[in-house]
Amino acid sequence: MITEAILDYVQRTFNECRLMATSLTTLLTPYAEMLLHKWMQKSVRWKSTKILPAILSPLPSDIYRVFDFKKTCIVDLNCHTCSCGKWHILGIACGHAVAASRHSNIHEYGSDILSG
Repeated sequence: MITEAILDYVQRTFNECRLMATSLTTLLTPYAEMLLHKWMQKSVRWKSTKILPAILSPLPSDIYRVFDFKKTCIVDLNCHTCSCGKWHILGIACGHAVAASRHSNIHEYGSDILSG
């Protein structure tokens, strides 16, 4: 009896999530979108500088030094990494990555973990 109630609850919850996911209009979930918008606003005045590769390579280099007025972080947009660690932990671009990627589409830098 209680197991049936739990099963019913789980099925309803999954169905609600499935229905919500089909109505998404962006690649990222609403939570990921909210974080990105927050970090976009926060990082407007942060300074980002492209770091040129030490060795010339035919591969594009998207490595930046980002200063957020407290610390400096190194962001590699190609490898989806930032020295602050948030990008790795949360699975979406951190504020430093947002600042470094102002010239491109930030939605490219989300991860499959939080994608809809």
